[in-house]
Amino acid sequence: MPANCTQPDCTLCPGADLPATLHDLRQITQVAELGHDLETLALIGTSFEDALFTTRNGGALISGRGGYGPLQTSNMPFRISRGRVTMRLAAGSQLRLARSAALKERALPGSVIAVDHGGHVHHRVQYVSPNDHCVAQALETIPERSVPLQSPPVISSNVISLAAIRAARMGWDRADAGIHLNGLLRDRGAERRNSLPHMGGERAWRVIPELLPSFLAYLCDKHNSFARMVPAAGMLQASAEPIARANQIGSLFMGQGGQSVFSLDCAQICHAWVVASRRYWQLELYDGGGKALAVLADDPHGTASTWRDLLASLPRAA
Repeated sequence: MPANCTQPDCTLCPGADLPATLHDLRQITQVAELGHDLETLALIGTSFEDALFTTRNGGALISGRGGYGPLQTSNMPFRISRGRVTMRLAAGSQLRLARSAALKERALPGSVIAVDHGGHVHHRVQYVSPNDHCVAQALETIPERSVPLQSPPVISSNVISLAAIRAARMGWDRADAGIHLNGLLRDRGAERRNSLPHMGGERAWRVIPELLPSFLAYLCDKHNSFARMVPAAGMLQASAEPIARANQIGSLFMGQGGQSVFSLDCAQICHAWVVASRRYWQLELYDGGGKALAVLADDPHGTASTWRDLLASLPRAA
């Protein structure tokens, strides 16, 4: 998913035409599989100073610049770091790390990537400064571990887990933001999406997805600060601040606020759900296969009642 380059250093641009698989990356530069998991990267990544962090799926992209915020796993409360890049990790994520060398003739910086069993890149860290290069090189290779070969279990769009529905109903109103978001980490929200129609009409309801471009434009025009999150396999990246510059090209929305860029292909949105609990409201966007593309939520430092009014005003789908 391309995005217009708005970075001061174009070698660190989330919209660059970058290889999307480990195989393609190997065709143009040297790549070493490291064997480490995402938690290792999240821990060492707090030492990055000016790297570009990008998470993407089939219909959305988010990037942030600087270094990671504190390690945040699915067992911890959800917090969005100010001035740092927020990443939330699922326990036992199957993504593994690889490191690619810089390629000066193509203005391709060095990177650490997180790839799945098929070698698809879900998360990328690009760096050019000497400090950030040293941080990335501190990840030593674990010879006996490489990219996992086992495919993750596939959740069918028409399979409903009664146990998941019962568990969700019991804890729905007590759940904080982190618990609601955890449902998007394991299988990019496929099981959660199947459960939403059974939560009750005041806990989860569908809204008309065609209105999303107008909704995003309204938030930008009014300078509303809101959180946007993009999930990938076993993780999500989040940011929250007003979007200062926005652009719409066809179905593609692109916005930049501070050091963060957010892109969303609205044509990929098949279902949009407002999720409402006693403590937390969010808008979850899913593709035709029931996988989560992005989540929009209130800025934790904003006014929750205003955000709830905005979501409640969205027309419900029939």
